[in-house]
Amino acid sequence: MVQPVLDESDARIVAAGYKPCIGSIAVGNREERLQKCQSYLAAFVPALAAVQGSGWRWSYHAYTINYTTDVGTEIWYSLRYRQFYSYFASAFPDLNAMPLILTRVAWISAENPATSGWQARGTQADYERWLNWLMGRCSRIRM
Repeated sequence: MVQPVLDESDARIVAAGYKPCIGSIAVGNREERLQKCQSYLAAFVPALAAVQGSGWRWSYHAYTINYTTDVGTEIWYSLRYRQFYSYFASAFPDLNAMPLILTRVAWISAENPATSGWQARGTQADYERWLNWLMGRCSRIRM
């Protein structure tokens, strides 16, 4: 395991009893290869290790593309956190139980940011259907 290191401001946050969420990792793109993604995670491991025992959380932006419910597609978007935990299980098992908060659960399009967002790309029913699907996938995970 990587040796945790807290700087002075982090230590004050812990001493004050706060349990913030760190990371806010943005959704990945299919073009990013798994190995590249893992190298980014490895660089982030010391920060996760430093705060893990303090009850802090880390987060991931769970965006989707076209409200798809295809796991093979969503593994690169809203379900990409599963790749993170698989990597932790093999390379940093001490981090595998660290809780994750999914933030900014929405629809995103890199092609045209001006038209991104759930209202710009579908109906309320589309968004609700996708959210329910995502919640179903998340409830099946044990961490």
